[in-house]
Amino acid sequence: MSLSVSQRTLEPNISFADINIQTRKARLWQNGTHKLSWSTLPWAAEGIAQILLAGEHTANKVVSIHGFEASQNEIINVLERLQNTKYDISSFNAQELIETSQSSWAKNKDIPSAIKLVQAGFLLDGYGSNLVTEGLTPIANAYLTLPPLTLEEVVEDAVKQWA
Repeated sequence: MSLSVSQRTLEPNISFADINIQTRKARLWQNGTHKLSWSTLPWAAEGIAQILLAGEHTANKVVSIHGFEASQNEIINVLERLQNTKYDISSFNAQELIETSQSSWAKNKDIPSAIKLVQAGFLLDGYGSNLVTEGLTPIANAYLTLPPLTLEEVVEDAVKQWA
C-alpha cells in the first residue's frame, strides 16, 4: 500500500509545532531538540481503521501508531533545504509560558491557554510524545499494514502544497 500526496501532507503552517512554512518562521520549544512521533491525519485514520480490525493484537488494549519521529530542528532543516532559504527562528522560556498558561487556565478556562499546555506536552521531553523512546504504550505498527511515512516525504509534500 502506498499513500497519495494528500495522505502525507501536514497543515500549511504546522502551527501546532510553531513552524510556519509560508512565512518561514519558527519558534523553538526546548531549543527544538525534543523528538516526538508524527503522522498525518489520513495516515492515522488508516491506522485506526486497521487497529479496529486487528483482532486479538489490539482488542481492549491501549495501542499507539507511529509514523516517524522528528524534532522541530529536523523539520526546519528539511524545510530550509527544500525551500532553499533560512528560517527566522526564535526561542522562549517554556517554563514561563507553562506557568502563565496554567494560571490563565485556572482563572479563565480559556482555550488558548489549554492549547499551549497541550503543546508543551507534545514539544517538551518527559510527557510521552515520543512513542518510540518514551514507550508509554505498545506500538501497533507491527500488526498493521501501514505504508512507511517519512519526514522527508511529508515535509516535501507540505512544501509542494503550501509554500
